[in-house]
Amino acid sequence: MRVLQKNINISGILLDSLFDSSNDEWPEVVRLVGEGMTSGVVRPLKTTVFDKMEVEGAFRFMAQGRHIGKVVIRIRNEENEKVAVPPAVSILAVPRATCNPNKSYVITGGLGGFGLELVQWLVERGAKKLVLSSRYSVLHDGLLDNQSSETFRATCEPKVQGTINFDKASRDLCKDSLEWFVAFSSYVATIGNAGQTNYGFANSAVERICEMRKAQGFPALAVQLGAVGDVGVVIETLGPDAIVAGTFPQKVASCLVALERFLTQGHCVVASFVLPEKKSETKDKKGTHVNLVEAVAKILGVTNASTLNPDTCLVDLGLDSLMSVEILQLLLRDFQISLTSREIRSLTMSKIQKMNQPDSGLEGDDKTLARSESRRQSRRVSSSILFSF
Repeated sequence: MRVLQKNINISGILLDSLFDSSNDEWPEVVRLVGEGMTSGVVRPLKTTVFDKMEVEGAFRFMAQGRHIGKVVIRIRNEENEKVAVPPAVSILAVPRATCNPNKSYVITGGLGGFGLELVQWLVERGAKKLVLSSRYSVLHDGLLDNQSSETFRATCEPKVQGTINFDKASRDLCKDSLEWFVAFSSYVATIGNAGQTNYGFANSAVERICEMRKAQGFPALAVQLGAVGDVGVVIETLGPDAIVAGTFPQKVASCLVALERFLTQGHCVVASFVLPEKKSETKDKKGTHVNLVEAVAKILGVTNASTLNPDTCLVDLGLDSLMSVEILQLLLRDFQISLTSREIRSLTMSKIQKMNQPDSGLEGDDKTLARSESRRQSRRVSSSILFSF
């Protein structure tokens, strides 16, 4: 209010109400703005300009909330001529899978652990109509010499015949409106696994059905998943550190990130798995040791992490939704820690410091927070098929 001591009048104007063509004051506003631009009284807002390849830096700058005026991305340079046809500009972008709220999404095994995670993923992307069917994977593991036609049929028929039925139904009921046809296979179908020849054969058959659909012009995607560590048979029977078919258990969140990439590309049979390679320390792509505290501070826009109050929650340090997603991905990718958005908002720098220390011996609430994924109820991962129409 100190500026009022200079006898300056400050008027608040709701411009939206002036844009109505029926407003009698609109011609006067146009005249005043035109005269102001000519005299130099009306000037463009202050802008901070970033190049088209610096989009990430622009969002980080804006997220700090310290800028004045507008943040602008320069897509192309200004032409020298006043009247010119601008050249076409191509910009690399990361595609994102979205759901049509007017379409229905059917999931077999929708009440299992992976199925419920998939439901949440679809809802977050706009799906409003979901049909869930409950069923289990039928497993009869055993060496090939001990297998019989009955054990093969018991394992193969639900998965293979179920896929055939969905294939036929989608062609008959929603031939022209079907958007996705996704079958969840297993990496066992590619590399095999002792004692699971029937299971591998069933998944291989499903992949061949998807390839046939793709060749005939119908949407189809078969996703080979490695062992899943959050929910399902692996964590129930073997534990989270088991190596199954040469793969290390991956998080459900990792599977869903891969699924989004798969849905936006043209290949029919794809795979998502984690190789069982354990590192003594966490390093980034350049081989440099990753300090979690410094990495989180950088995301928050703080140069020196030591200046932060170690007992203050991240949300009180300026954490927004964009930063929350970055921290979530950082913890999952480099430290194998899976937290929810709510848990990330309640983190403090002191808790992050404990996570940064290998074998730090977290206890009590800190241990529960750092390993929150183990609190989820274990359910079987059923062989799911998703199609929308």
